[in-house]
Amino acid sequence: PAEICVGESILVDGLDKELGNKEVNKEYVINLKPEEAFGKRDASLIKTISLLSFDEAPQNGTFVNFNGLIARVINVSGGRVLIDLNSPLAGKTVTYKFKINKIIEEKDKKVKVLAKIFNLNVDVQALDTKMIISIKDEKIKQQREKKIIDTFKDKVSELVGECEFDKHK
Repeated sequence: PAEICVGESILVDGLDKELGNKEVNKEYVINLKPEEAFGKRDASLIKTISLLSFDEAPQNGTFVNFNGLIARVINVSGGRVLIDLNSPLAGKTVTYKFKINKIIEEKDKKVKVLAKIFNLNVDVQALDTKMIISIKDEKIKQQREKKIIDTFKDKVSELVGECEFDKHK
């Protein structure tokens, strides 16, 4: 089973909305239209780039990292690569089958689930009026990781209200 945070824009919109009003211990099957799931296909996300942009020549049908985004290679020819930055599920109706095993109510457990989603290691201390959260990862010093930490802090504040982040660990 996966632990998730409903209503925090972590899942596709349609699934997020559907999960919010479902009963515990009951199985569901839902079909989401493209606009509720991964969106419609967007022709502007199909790009032609130089083959020289790659360390190795990509193959048709494979996935590549293009400026930090995942793209599917449509065609390679004449020193050019045609890539598609759309999600492979864009434009498709998506079916989800799920069961809600339990709803996490305790704020400290909610924070730990959110930390897991952000791939962070945290200690959480719940006090009467607030929560103290210590982020134990050394990755914080890197700028890209700092943005992840800032987003995590914003989400935690929205989810549980007043909290304090310990800067010493």
